[in-house]
Amino acid sequence: MVNRASRTDAAGRRLVLRADAGGARGSGHVMRCLALAEAWRAAGGEALLASAELPEPLEARATALGVGVRRVEAASGSNADADCARALAGGAAALVVDGYGFGPEYYDLIAGPAPVLAIDDAGAAPRYAARWILNQNAHAVSTLYAGKAPGAELLLGGAYALLRGEFSGLDVNGPRAGLFATFGGVDPHGASFRFLEALALAPVGLDAHLAIGPANPQAEDLARRAMDAGAVPLRSPSDMAARLVGAALVVTAGGSTLWEGCAAGAPMLVMSVIPEEAMSAAALAARGGCRYVGPLDSLDARRLADEMADLWQDAPARAALGASARRVVDGAGASRVVAAILGAETGR
Repeated sequence: MVNRASRTDAAGRRLVLRADAGGARGSGHVMRCLALAEAWRAAGGEALLASAELPEPLEARATALGVGVRRVEAASGSNADADCARALAGGAAALVVDGYGFGPEYYDLIAGPAPVLAIDDAGAAPRYAARWILNQNAHAVSTLYAGKAPGAELLLGGAYALLRGEFSGLDVNGPRAGLFATFGGVDPHGASFRFLEALALAPVGLDAHLAIGPANPQAEDLARRAMDAGAVPLRSPSDMAARLVGAALVVTAGGSTLWEGCAAGAPMLVMSVIPEEAMSAAALAARGGCRYVGPLDSLDARRLADEMADLWQDAPARAALGASARRVVDGAGASRVVAAILGAETGR
């Protein structure tokens, strides 16, 4: 039984979140911070997102959620950036930092004004000056964080996956139809294009829809190519949970969408675009929660087409994948993290 934070637990308290998006970063760091901000606001608190790089559609999304936005006028991960974050964190309930460019020195510099929650996918740093360390991935184990500060709390695995409120309490047992492909809000590595190449080569007909993220700079070209390949392009779909719950097969990369798919009990065929995603997808596949086809840079369109067709024609395998995925993530992770920040019990 999860002890979720009540509406008044965070009343009058502020959460500061430091994350960037766009370019090679994609949108995942900001999106999961916004999921945490949404849960924090649901508990009665206020939230501020501080970003050095933030595409306008993601800023608009933050504003729509009632999250304040502050532009960091410094190079991401620099000492000046740390000074800005430190100043913003004064009096906050916590300072949340999410991104691969924030090293140990950055955490040393921001320590003090508020307890720090480090969102970290790899465990590669020699030390972590943080009160909490969150790794929501399937490969997360405590031995990755030997350098944690004394007394730091580890929030590890899918139970702490930071997902938007729409992914909590989903009914995953309804009918499923069609193929749904999604590669994040930016897709900086062009995974959508590889998918469309594969779709055109698939040996069986696939009823495919492709989500095109709100900050994807190649959205117009993607929409045209999707239609040429026989897929329906979906520009910034607002019903992601429903799409994932209703899909017979989901093709995606190993970022935050992986955990959304788990919460939706979706049968997933997964590629990776960065090493952290490879670790995560491989670990989930080892638990039966997805079929992992490897890194994008070594995945040719023909092989992806064959993998899609194979899984499309194997309903029992898809059902097993979806059931295993659902056991990893239940959609309540953001509420558990809020409870941890507020000092409440996270489970019993």
